[in-house]
Amino acid sequence: MARINLAQLENLRNSTAAHPSDAGPIKAAKRFQSAELVSQSASTTMPPPPPLVDFAKAKLVEVDCSDPKSATLSIVIGAATWKMHT
Repeated sequence: MARINLAQLENLRNSTAAHPSDAGPIKAAKRFQSAELVSQSASTTMPPPPPLVDFAKAKLVEVDCSDPKSATLSIVIGAATWKMHT
């Protein structure tokens, strides 16, 4: 086991001497992690959320005031009919 560790240490020293910009295993690990994060983020991009509705143009179709304490409004927005209770 010690011989394997010494061989790995010698390989690390040789690779560091050959490539001074890759100063040690920490930079190599960071470079690997950043490449991995880039590949993950490129493959898992989510579509942007739909915009929030601040205003909707509608047509008032029906008003029901049969209850003295509330009213029901029926409006049409596009192809959808909405009933609002007040």
